Amino acid sequence: MSTGPHLCRCDPPRVAEMKTSWTNKNPGRRFVRCPFHQQEQGCNFWMWYDPPMCERALVVIPGLLRKIRNLEMEVSNLSEACNSKEGHESVENYINNKEQNECVESCHESTPTMIMNNDVHFGQVLLQLQVVVLYFELTVVVHFGWDWDAKSNSGNSYAGWDMMSGSLSDGI
Repeated sequence: MSTGPHLCRCDPPRVAEMKTSWTNKNPGRRFVRCPFHQQEQGCNFWMWYDPPMCERALVVIPGLLRKIRNLEMEVSNLSEACNSKEGHESVENYINNKEQNECVESCHESTPTMIMNNDVHFGQVLLQLQVVVLYFELTVVVHFGWDWDAKSNSGNSYAGWDMMSGSLSDGI
């Protein structure tokens, strides 16, 4: 790797500017070039500043850049959809479905599967049931709100949610 400022071949020489390549062949690789590169008053000087990347980086970086572009497009589309009432409702449904799918996927990824003779291990079923119950509880909390400071006289309910019966109560 080169150090210090580089001068181009112009007359008089100018300090070369550092740029970053975003081509598939050299993603993220830095180079220096004449500040007037490919212009009439420039000298077309350029040279690599960084050494070549390993093969893995050449595969990983473009994939990450694609993911970033896809996420940016998704955010843009969701932002546009939020401008209308129908769009707002569909965005809420989309987010709820996506969160539920991610929760189930993470559960499947982190839970060891034990299948013998087409029987699912009891612990796995119990864990999946807990995920469903947790999702339902979070949905209720988000929908009805949860005031952690509002405790009822009985000590068994918060903000109208009766923890003993698992339902909303009229009186707080």
